[in-house]
Amino acid sequence: GVVTAWNPTADGINASVSDILVSGSLVYLSGYFSTIGGTSRRSLAAIDITTGVATSWNPNPTGIGFGSGSVVEAMLISGSTMYMGGTFTKVGGTDREYLAAVDISTGLLTSWDPNFDDSRVYTLALSGTTLYAGGTFSTVNGLPNKYLVAVSTVDGTLQSWNPDPNAYVLNMALSGTS
Repeated sequence: GVVTAWNPTADGINASVSDILVSGSLVYLSGYFSTIGGTSRRSLAAIDITTGVATSWNPNPTGIGFGSGSVVEAMLISGSTMYMGGTFTKVGGTDREYLAAVDISTGLLTSWDPNFDDSRVYTLALSGTTLYAGGTFSTVNGLPNKYLVAVSTVDGTLQSWNPDPNAYVLNMALSGTS
């Protein structure tokens, strides 16, 4: 219960961290910040688990949201890929609205593009090759699908599963087939 000296310090207007992932010797942090670990990073960073210093990894999500930047609300790592959701409209200068995949080693955007059309992705869950996304959106791939969808991690296509919730989905968890 003793606090350690590890402190990457997220800075910016109303700075906060919305999601944390640990993978090997790195801690991935996302949220409302413009500087973290002593380095300028907009909403997403990889931090050395020992020193608390930001690495050179920088997918650079931009768009609507936090100031002139964006917000990454949710992250999920599968193999060599990080899936991320939020309010961004570009990743590394390329159009990707609200949901994207980057290479975990390089931070470069992959070709995967499920084409979310509006709003915000708050939460992600993965089962096999199906990525579940929850948020405040109402269309995916030009089709009406609100708040909770399933997309293929292979090609980004919308799956037929549609529970049609009547309110925003801010968090979720998978348990077996539920």
